[in-house]
Amino acid sequence: TQKNTQKKQIKESNGKESKSEQSEKLCQTIRSLFGAKQRAYIISILLLYIHFYSELILKEHPENHIKNIWYLPFIIYFTTFCLFLNMFCLIVEFFVEENSLTNFAIGFAISGVHVGLACLVLACL
Repeated sequence: TQKNTQKKQIKESNGKESKSEQSEKLCQTIRSLFGAKQRAYIISILLLYIHFYSELILKEHPENHIKNIWYLPFIIYFTTFCLFLNMFCLIVEFFVEENSLTNFAIGFAISGVHVGLACLVLACL
């Protein structure tokens, strides 16, 4: 009987630790998603600037202005894709144990977003 009570205590303590670890992992995932959200805000502000700069200052249709900068359409799609990939991989990483594939995908996505941001800033100049 004493061994059974010890086993029950060990099972209960393991369950509590795993729940606290899961809640910590969830908090970390939410913090990472908020970081991705901040990058999305920056991207949207830069895209709005490019749109209204061409319309108000250059007095041309934004689509024509975007096509005049040869790399801009690709960069817009690439940056948006990397942002969604980052968010998707963070959510997948929460449900699946951390592995090298998700770490690589998250690293690639964050790097892609940063390269896209740099190119968007250059397009704004």
